[in-house]
Amino acid sequence: MRFNALQPPFNNPAIRRAVLRAIDQTEMLSAYSQDSTLWRAGMGVYPPGTAMANTAGLDQLFGPTDLVRAQRELKEAGYQGEKVAMLVATDGVLINALSAVLADLFKRIGMNVDYRATDIGTVFQRRTSKAPVDHGGWSCFVITFAGTDLMNPAVSVLTQGNGEAGYYGWTTSARLEALRAAWLQAGDPAEQKRICKQIQLQVWEDAPYVPLGEVFAPTAYRGDLTDMLRGFPKFYNLRRA
Repeated sequence: MRFNALQPPFNNPAIRRAVLRAIDQTEMLSAYSQDSTLWRAGMGVYPPGTAMANTAGLDQLFGPTDLVRAQRELKEAGYQGEKVAMLVATDGVLINALSAVLADLFKRIGMNVDYRATDIGTVFQRRTSKAPVDHGGWSCFVITFAGTDLMNPAVSVLTQGNGEAGYYGWTTSARLEALRAAWLQAGDPAEQKRICKQIQLQVWEDAPYVPLGEVFAPTAYRGDLTDMLRGFPKFYNLRRA
């Protein structure tokens, strides 16, 4: 879930952090499928099993939601009932399911939700707006990425902190930018992973987005094909059996 850091209420990092701490990834992913072999909770900034993946800060995040605590933390963060305009692509099964659970959670912790159900093309168009919520703007949206898009700071747009020059949501974080630059200059894989732990901890502080978990797409193909490469679909290397 990506926040809009330019417009209230999510221009307040404390409110973003309060929402991040209220998310239960298992609850999110169960809405997508009751078959837990198709998803994995405990997702941090980098996909589990990849070179930069780490568990920094995860022990305090993404477990069962304490609604009383979440309501208190949201109020203490300064939330005053501002409208939360959630862009929802209903033609995406995963996005639609996650958005519905998020909207319900937002309401349960006391947020004023404006659920804007539409199609993915309209979401792509509307998310470019930097206008206030009441003038065509937005507050948050759910989007999916392939694991390869998030494997390290060089490719992940979600951990950038370059403000209005960056990905939709436009979070500004000098610390994230400094860490990303340090990662690009580091030549040792161990040093790169140490920096990625710092990036993950900084993401929990700046809360430019909330990772909602990891899903696995089942794949089927004809039995007379061989040499199918693993991962996302690739239409080369295939041969008839």
